[in-house]
Amino acid sequence: MKVKLGNQNIVILCWTFLLASPISCDSQSQSNKENRVVHTKTNSKLLKFTTSIRSFLEDNKRNIWFGSDREGVCLLHNGKFQYFTTENGLSHNQVRNIYEDKNGVICFECGKGLSIYDGQKMSIYKERNYDSTKQWKLGDKDIWFKGDEIEGYNKFEKDTTQ
Repeated sequence: MKVKLGNQNIVILCWTFLLASPISCDSQSQSNKENRVVHTKTNSKLLKFTTSIRSFLEDNKRNIWFGSDREGVCLLHNGKFQYFTTENGLSHNQVRNIYEDKNGVICFECGKGLSIYDGQKMSIYKERNYDSTKQWKLGDKDIWFKGDEIEGYNKFEKDTTQ
């Protein structure tokens, strides 16, 4: 018998697993932990992050995006996971926040700048164009973000001709 899970059910299962896994090991004794052999199976239906999830977003197409602490971004689309890291265009593997603009462009606030995914390609914006001596000015198409630990902020100005 096959069971088809929707995106919402997969998200619930992922969160349940993340919340329950630390609790399930607490009751085992310390002496058993050294000699335990662990067997794992790779399942494409499970999120494969090993670090914490810092952010998530459901976009206007009902896709779910997960931003990890050290392993990049995962997109859940039609029940399948797709991963984005520095190897395929993300500015840094630490994803602090995920945003979507009104045109459906996905923005990732990463450890070293802003990464923009337009559905086809990933673009990186690392240029710092704000410091504390300037005034904040927010336009209708602007996104302000803190992309790393260095003082200052970045402003992404969307091209108004698009």
